[in-house]
Amino acid sequence: MGLGSWIPFAAPFTMPGRIATGDAGVWEVIGVMAVTAIAAVMVLLVAERVYVRSVIHTDRKLGWREAWGQSN
Repeated sequence: MGLGSWIPFAAPFTMPGRIATGDAGVWEVIGVMAVTAIAAVMVLLVAERVYVRSVIHTDRKLGWREAWGQSN
């Protein structure tokens, strides 16, 4: 159960149980919060990049390469 607490999408579900049972230390809670926050920021940056590039290209279907900005 400890490893699942460090996976960002699973942490909000597994960590409260570990905290309630006293299985998680303070450093683990702070660490998991930091890892989850960093993962959330990364997901938002990726989503923003794809969204902005797809809004600019309204005349045709946009491929993944163009959405990521890897081709002109």
